[in-house]
Amino acid sequence: MFEESKSIHELFAYVIANGKQDRDTIWNRNIPLMQVINHKLPTAIEMALNSRNTGYCGIKAIGKSGSSGRWNNTMYIGILDESNKKNGKYDLSIGIYPIYLISPDCEKIYLAYMLGIGSKSERNLQRMGEIIRKNCSFSRFRTDTKEIDLGKDPHHYKAAIIAYLEYGTQKIPDDFTLIDDLIELLSIHQKAKGEPYSLAIEDYRNKMVRFGL
Repeated sequence: MFEESKSIHELFAYVIANGKQDRDTIWNRNIPLMQVINHKLPTAIEMALNSRNTGYCGIKAIGKSGSSGRWNNTMYIGILDESNKKNGKYDLSIGIYPIYLISPDCEKIYLAYMLGIGSKSERNLQRMGEIIRKNCSFSRFRTDTKEIDLGKDPHHYKAAIIAYLEYGTQKIPDDFTLIDDLIELLSIHQKAKGEPYSLAIEDYRNKMVRFGL
């Protein structure tokens, strides 16, 4: 049944129920968790957005669980559009976008709004996030990121998060609710990636010039 499932709910439930056990083995392309993160969830998310006629047909979902025999500390499925392309390829290091982040113990899944990390420092990411929060409303999405648990977080994902919802072990919503949440965040994204993001980028660039970086 799992192999044929296209339900986002069931796939997230698999991550929470079996993710830690799968991560205890060496990463390879045949492990179910890898298939779920890299292929099944991105496909299911794109299909769900298209089936709802959301107007977000240009969205590309890109999942990564690990590579070269090693699991990512934080696995993710990024929800990208044309503004996240670099040299013709989708790139999570640039721009701003919705993303699903999975905690290292696979007990929590976050639907987050996140800055592309690139070469920015943790402090620069935090400052840019503060500017965007001040200039855009995030409705029921949480903007205090202190309770987010991403373990060691060597890539500063937590610092790059602007707002988020948390899905934990208690209950994963059904597909309709999960996509409603994503559509709401995509709607916020259409506003935030304009002037609020431009203000944050301008501030960041001014500081780079000021300090000769």
